[in-house]
Amino acid sequence: MLYLLAVNTMKKNCKNCGTELQGEYCSNCGQHDINLQVPLKELLKEFSDELFSFDARLFRSLLPFLFKPGLLTVEYITGKRMGYISPFKLYFFMSFIFFFIFALVGDQSKELPIKNKADVVAAIDSTMTAEGIDTLIAFGDKKSFTLNATTLKDTATMESAFDRKIVNGLKSMQANPKIFLDKIKEHAPQIVFILLPFFALVMKLLYVRSNVFYIQHIIFAFNFHAFIFFTMLLIVILQNIGVDMLIKDAGWLFAAIPFNLYFGMRRVYGQSHAKTFIKFSMLGAMYSVMVIIAIIITLVITLLQL
Repeated sequence: MLYLLAVNTMKKNCKNCGTELQGEYCSNCGQHDINLQVPLKELLKEFSDELFSFDARLFRSLLPFLFKPGLLTVEYITGKRMGYISPFKLYFFMSFIFFFIFALVGDQSKELPIKNKADVVAAIDSTMTAEGIDTLIAFGDKKSFTLNATTLKDTATMESAFDRKIVNGLKSMQANPKIFLDKIKEHAPQIVFILLPFFALVMKLLYVRSNVFYIQHIIFAFNFHAFIFFTMLLIVILQNIGVDMLIKDAGWLFAAIPFNLYFGMRRVYGQSHAKTFIKFSMLGAMYSVMVIIAIIITLVITLLQL
């Protein structure tokens, strides 16, 4: 039985502490009696009120957030929200900390010269393969790179303004790779946030026979992506303070992400291991395609802005 279906909308007691309600707010614990099966604009008002009120609930949420995948989603959906930070606040907090630390780390290495193909591939964060770089860059005897004339047409002969902008962007990236990387960093938070509703849409399609509202999939998506940001933040920190020398490579922590997703789906949606694994695999495949498309669009938009 789905945990999400356990919500009794006719109940007049506080879902957090059980006290009989006399109005919209519980007289005992103070929780707002919000109904998730309401228009989106009402939920957005509740979430905006939550977003800017930071308190000790963040620290109480860390244990279930890290070691009990899906529990925060279940607690939030079933109305037990006073003890934990909201999924929306948790997502924005984790994403802000990650991109802030990531920007600081990037600034420390901004003066490193890019002299060869391996450096170029690493500099754009593996979003282009070595083969892709070969089609754009030909290296000279002085270890500097120039645009490959056999691959890129002369801009003077191009008929399309779009093509000219792309080539000009490639030239700008050649002249100053740091500007390109900075633009990518600027777009990354927006791209991830835009992907959230698509992730929830895939979840809705996978559980189309379940009586689960789309907004409840959104809540699951916020909590899961907050965990992704936390994992990447931990990896960045470990790799930049030298701890990864002790554990060889902090990248193995990425394995925690699919682990969290699978067991989170199990806890929240309550289906068997077999059904959950099938839907987990389908979700991974479909969402990976969306991420790849988003990366390509981001690269194109970035080149057009250079």
